[in-house]
Amino acid sequence: MEDFHNALEAFEADNSPQGRVLRAGLQLIETLGIDRVTVAAILGEAKVVRGTVYAHFGEVFGVFAAAWTKLGAPWLRLMMTASDESMIPPQYRSALVQILLAARRAPVLHEVVRPDVDSVWGELDRSTDTSELRAVWLLITRLSLDLSLPVLPEANALVPLVGVIASIPDDAFERYGLVGQQIPKHEIPAALSPLKSENDDITRRLMVAAVDVVAGSGLAAASMLRVCRTARLTPGAATPRFADLRSLHDYAFANA
Repeated sequence: MEDFHNALEAFEADNSPQGRVLRAGLQLIETLGIDRVTVAAILGEAKVVRGTVYAHFGEVFGVFAAAWTKLGAPWLRLMMTASDESMIPPQYRSALVQILLAARRAPVLHEVVRPDVDSVWGELDRSTDTSELRAVWLLITRLSLDLSLPVLPEANALVPLVGVIASIPDDAFERYGLVGQQIPKHEIPAALSPLKSENDDITRRLMVAAVDVVAGSGLAAASMLRVCRTARLTPGAATPRFADLRSLHDYAFANA
């Protein structure tokens, strides 16, 4: 916990043009969503000249990558080990979640995020099956909550679940007689998948793209324009089928 607080304090204290750019980038991710932040918006927020961004960071995702190098690893470690939500400062939390998820589709982010993920995972206490699973569950649950809360405030009711996961004892497998047991896997028949059964190619491409966009950036950051771009379709191709993203989601759920 101390590592992240120290990193955060240093990050906040850096009043150089570059430091102001990094803070502005994270603040704008939190308010606009990672795919809506522009260099112009960062310049306006940070009150610096255009050359500051291009000379030091290259482009907007370069700003996000540089910010991650300052805060990413200690924040990720805290997300996977903190026993209480109050131990994780709220500053830039949404922005770091979005950077982590966007790394799967942005090479400049992947280059800095992936080594940190590998490093933090290698450092974690994985002396028992339970300690390893607990770290994974804590990260997944916290990421899910952070992505859900902007559009579903009721998800806050799941916060106590994080505490339950964090308090699982290291010897839980032995204590509860779970050693050697395997969770049965259930395959979903292909016929039940709306992606498999959809006959219209454009509709199917839109549905696949919608899943990819939400998985990559969260529901709050999704838009019909982004779905169309991901599907490599024009908005004009989508409009006759779906008036907006909600109608696309409704169709997918209705045919699931």
